[in-house]
Amino acid sequence: MIFAVICILSFMVQNLCCKEYGRRFPDSIAMQSAMIVISTAIIAAIMALFGGARPLEGGEWGVAAAFGFWFVVTLASMTLAMNYGHMGITLLIQNSSLIVPTLYSLIVWREALTAVKGAGILCVLAMLALSAKDGSASADEETQKRWNRRLWVLFTLLAFTGDSLLSILQGSMAMSRTDSVTFTFWTSVFSMGFAAALFAVSNRRSGSVVPFIRQRARAFWLYCAGIGLGTAGGNCFSILALTRLPGTVMYPLRQGALVLIMWALGAVLYREKVNRSGWLMLAFGLVGLVLLSI
Repeated sequence: MIFAVICILSFMVQNLCCKEYGRRFPDSIAMQSAMIVISTAIIAAIMALFGGARPLEGGEWGVAAAFGFWFVVTLASMTLAMNYGHMGITLLIQNSSLIVPTLYSLIVWREALTAVKGAGILCVLAMLALSAKDGSASADEETQKRWNRRLWVLFTLLAFTGDSLLSILQGSMAMSRTDSVTFTFWTSVFSMGFAAALFAVSNRRSGSVVPFIRQRARAFWLYCAGIGLGTAGGNCFSILALTRLPGTVMYPLRQGALVLIMWALGAVLYREKVNRSGWLMLAFGLVGLVLLSI
């Protein structure tokens, strides 16, 4: 159980650092890619210490490259979505992307649709329908607030899509002989490469962000380290927890506890308010996550 607790705390640190980075640094492509370069370098270094710097085989290189690309998209989208909207709701919707690999397994791998998974799918769909309603701005809202809501919807959908594809790619790698540490090492290397190329292009076109980073160097390195260490720690301790707990216990515990913790922290630290639709989303989302994980 201690591994599960450390895993949850690690992902909590990752999400808090994403939230703070989004609040304190500009939402430009250059700033997001700079953060991802440093964060993924930390993840790759930690995986290398655990023996992950071993070559992949054949088509695994393509899967790792695709995973690296979508990890960049997902991490940047999650950071920006948390900046523009409710942290707990953003994380809930992103984690509900579990519905996509579940449907993929049913359609492509011909897995049987059980009553439990069917109920989980319906719960997640209800939650997503409520989020669409909750994310739409009313006519009397000021222009900036409407714009922020639209950006939140856009980046949350990107994070949802990216997380869905990452889960499918992870599932395809689970059938190979490559261990998760090696796979994580190479996906981090590819992510770092994609982010570095993106930074080089965007930093030149939109004006250098390096002076801004130097002005806030301590905060920049702190949040990047938190995101990198939180991601690496969460993944490593999740693997260790699965050696002691069955997946039907570990996955609902991890996702459910993390959503509840971030929901509470959002209310306490950022005064994020939740209306009736938000509470219904939380209920449907948590039940759906548990049912899909069983």
